[in-house]
Formats: sequence, C-alpha cells, structure tokens
Amino acid sequence: MQSRPRPGANAARRNALDLSRELTSAISEPVVVKPILTFPGWYVNRTGKSDVTVLNPKEIRKVVLSTAGAQLSPEQIQRVAHQVEQKCRDVVF
Repeated sequence: MQSRPRPGANAARRNALDLSRELTSAISEPVVVKPILTFPGWYVNRTGKSDVTVLNPKEIRKVVLSTAGAQLSPEQIQRVAHQVEQKCRDVVF
C-alpha cells in the first residue's frame, strides 16, 4: 500500500507547476521546475523515490547546483534569474 501524499508535497508540486508555467511564458522557452520540500532543523531520512525532493535546508545548494538532469544555458539562466528577481525583490538572502 502506497502512503498518501502529504499536503506539503502537493503544495510543492502545485507551486513548481505554477512557477514553470510563469517562467516558460516569460522567457518563451520551456522551463522545468522540480519541487523541493524542506524541513528546517530536521534530519531527512529518504526511504523512497518521489517527484518531490525532500531536503534539510543545508542540502539545497548541493542539489540545485548538481549536474544531474537538464541544464540551462547561461543566457537562459540570466533570463530566468531576471524574472525571479522581478517577483522576489523583497526577499533577502
């Protein structure tokens, strides 16, 4: 019996799909966004496979910068980064 998806995973899927659609429209090229769900302060023990990657926040950089999967050209990265910056001007890293 498969476990039921949690609301957090469903929200991550919806958000990734929404962002993918918005970026694809904005740069007029397909942009695939993979959902990530993170739990600050928790150790994550992965026991199965899912379309949602579940991480501790300390793992995000490694996963995002990994060479696995499709990659964008430097020009595509610049266009996507510009769109994200326009939407997230009030976010401080």
